[in-house]
Amino acid sequence: MRKEEIRNDPVRDKIVQGINFIKENKNIIFWILGSFALIIVSISYFQNIKKIKNTNASNISGLAQNNFINGDKDNALVKFQRVLDDYAGSNGALQSSIYLLSDALKDSDDDKILELLSLIISNIEGVDDPILKSFIFKVKGDILLDKNDLSSAISNYKLASKYAESILNKAKFDIATSSVLIMNNLYSEAIELLEDVLTIKDVNFNDKNKAEELLAIANYKMGT
Repeated sequence: MRKEEIRNDPVRDKIVQGINFIKENKNIIFWILGSFALIIVSISYFQNIKKIKNTNASNISGLAQNNFINGDKDNALVKFQRVLDDYAGSNGALQSSIYLLSDALKDSDDDKILELLSLIISNIEGVDDPILKSFIFKVKGDILLDKNDLSSAISNYKLASKYAESILNKAKFDIATSSVLIMNNLYSEAIELLEDVLTIKDVNFNDKNKAEELLAIANYKMGT
């Protein structure tokens, strides 16, 4: 290769330009690289903190569950509440809120029940048991119905139905939904839901009778 060709080599020119650019802008480049390094270290740090937090929450919740099983309810509830207060959003907090919900249901403390249900529902995908998922939404629907919040009750009953683990349990939730739909003057929607329930082959006798009764009421209200 001749000297003139070497001098005009575009690859060599690009390399030289790149080196010159780095020399002229090294402070900016070092700042950018340092920022990336800081971001990576920060992400790693916070992930580690989250892991420690989840471990601590699970450990305390586990101790509380042992207390609960052994009949030491007062100490168990204190520990569950501590997990809820100090480790919000962790798996341990989710487990603790379910135990606290059980206690609140026994005491019929509606305000506490709604507070705990909201916490659980905000992390509902962390609940693996479909029966528990359905139960959570059914309980919330029942309380809202007692408060005459029909639209919200319907929404929660529908979610209970969505998460039902079997078609027969889904039918029970659909019947509950239909009952409130009728109370809310949504007759055609109730009729559609009840007719679907009555197509289920193995629906039990009581549920079938309830569905037929509600269907008759809805049709009467519709004038059909």
